[in-house]
Formats: sequence, structure tokens, C-alpha cells
Amino acid sequence: MIDSEITKIERITHESVALTIAPLDKREIRFNPGQFLTIETAVGEDVVRRSYSLCVPPSAGCWQVGIKEVPEGIFSTWANKQAKVGDRIKVLEPDGRFTLPEGATNALMIAAGSGITPMLSNIESALETKSDTSITLLYSNKNTGSVM
Repeated sequence: MIDSEITKIERITHESVALTIAPLDKREIRFNPGQFLTIETAVGEDVVRRSYSLCVPPSAGCWQVGIKEVPEGIFSTWANKQAKVGDRIKVLEPDGRFTLPEGATNALMIAAGSGITPMLSNIESALETKSDTSITLLYSNKNTGSVM
């Protein structure tokens, strides 16, 4: 586990936030587009672990996850209503293989709701690194006010 802290909280919608997270030991931030972080923190008397997709490209130089509040969700409610900049949390190294194939220049991505978060990391990274990239995104959401 990597001792980390929340360095920024951005309200995305009325029911979601983006948390920017940095390791306390100032290590180099490394991950692949589309990977996720497993975050651990104490919420009340419980220690809770949840995994969230990284929603920024590696070039951002930070870990950032989007968290949509789930009714009666312990961690998502904490993240949306109680988390503060400076809060200490623990994270596991980024993991997952939901990435674009090496050298891909065309992609069709399909997402709905908060499932957009790993797509954002993949899309932005692909467009940054390959000028001839063409990406088509089909995205659905219940209404415009809840688009992350």
C-alpha cells in the first residue's frame, strides 16, 4: 500500500467528484491509460477499499479518479460528502489492462454513465501520442446534468 493524500477535489456533477491523489513519498507517478486505483481509507469505524478507474492520461503527472455517489454506498458517499484536501488514504499500485492496443490509430469506444472514466484516460492519451488517431465514442447517460 502506498501512503497518499487527496490533493484536490473537483465537483463534477451534483452526485460525483474527481479526487486527485498523490503519494506522500513523492514517487514518480506511473500508470497506463485505462488502469484503475484501489483506494483504502477509514470511514467511521470501517476500513473500506474500492477500485476506481484513472480518468487522466499518464502525462497529467497525477492520479485522478471520478467517483459517482451510490445510494447507501459507504466509500462513494464519503468521497462525495466528507473527503477533504489533505485527507490521508492508501492506494495500491495502478492495475488493469483496459488499454488500447499498442499502435492503434482507430478505435470505437462505447460507454455509459460513470463508465466513461477509463475511456477518458485512453482517449486523451491516444490523441496526445498519435496525431493520426481517430476515435469514435458512443456514450449514453440518463441526462445531461449527470454527465461526468
